[in-house]
Amino acid sequence: MDDKEKNNNNKNNNNDNNNKSYKKKSVCRYFLENRCTKGDKCTYSHVQSKKNYGGKNRNRNRNRNKSNNNKKKRLCSFFLKDTCDRGDKCGFSHDMEKKKKFLLKKRKQGYFYCFRIVVPDVNDSPFSRFIEEAKDLEPNLNEKVLEPLEKTHITCGVFFSNEMDHIEIAKQILDESKEEILNILNNEPLTLNLKSVDFFSLNANDDMKQAIYLFALVDNQQAMKDIKILLENKLIDKGITIPEKQYEYRPHLTLMKKSSTLPTFDITNILTGDNNIKDFDFGQTTVPCISLCKMSSTDDQTGFYESIHSIDLLSENGNENENDNKDDIENENENENENDNENDNDNKDDIKNENKNENDNKDDIENENENENDNKDDIENENKEDTENIKENESDNKDDNYDGNKD
Repeated sequence: MDDKEKNNNNKNNNNDNNNKSYKKKSVCRYFLENRCTKGDKCTYSHVQSKKNYGGKNRNRNRNRNKSNNNKKKRLCSFFLKDTCDRGDKCGFSHDMEKKKKFLLKKRKQGYFYCFRIVVPDVNDSPFSRFIEEAKDLEPNLNEKVLEPLEKTHITCGVFFSNEMDHIEIAKQILDESKEEILNILNNEPLTLNLKSVDFFSLNANDDMKQAIYLFALVDNQQAMKDIKILLENKLIDKGITIPEKQYEYRPHLTLMKKSSTLPTFDITNILTGDNNIKDFDFGQTTVPCISLCKMSSTDDQTGFYESIHSIDLLSENGNENENDNKDDIENENENENENDNENDNDNKDDIKNENKNENDNKDDIENENENENDNKDDIENENKEDTENIKENESDNKDDNYDGNKD
């Protein structure tokens, strides 16, 4: 190697050393933000000295800190979608209150049609027993994924809108569809048998460790599918948009579901453990009505979603029974009226007879009085005759005495 090449190599080495020493004098900006992952291998300084942190670097870092503070005020777009996995290390805000306000402003209000399932005793029901057994099988199961038993229902149509006209249309659709719905149900009560459970997982990959919904299965699914199709088609015909289908519709009753802080949950032991409850029998229930409900609002008295409108699925049978009862009552009233009229007539006849009897009695009394008067007259006549006879006898006696005296 000649002298020129040696000199060039020495210059390059000196430049590298100078660059390294310069870099070591400059403070690592990622270190200042607690984000440097290189540790000792980092070519920049990890020492905060007045010299290194002064001058232009100080202004630059101040500006950077302001930028970071501004970022912390801005909501994380991934957090809004429940997909951010950086947690506290995320440079953007994960403020839950801000998220709720943002979603309320940006998102359209959600509404849904549903078959409401009434649980008479929340604390002592097949659903509550299932939850208790599930907790025993999965001790780490978070309470946040449990669906409140007061809200048990089976969804049969969803739409989002902020227009009040759409809400009125949805009510009208429910009313106009009642007869068709009852025909689908063959004019019989919608009685369901709930037995066994299934789930949906993240990305539909059937991974039990990444479940997003756990639900009870129901029979009579075809009728419920037909009702859902009927209602959603009418919504579409009226210009109301419904969400795209992520899964094939399977009528089900949700027992657990993901939350904003728990995008997935593990149900492996619940469905496949030694004492699994996959085939749990929830029993039979009769659906009283179909309701139009508001997703974001709860009724304080019942704990169920706020019901905006509903139709009674038992009303037709109820009306028939009511009509029958009305007929029976009317017949009873008619019979009562007839009986009352008959009784009135009988009473009238009795009164007439009584009056006749009274008149007859009066006549008898008058006759008796007449007889008494006649008797009195007879007695008086007899007395008169007796008196006259006595007088005549007395006069005869006097005459006899007088004649005797003469003699």
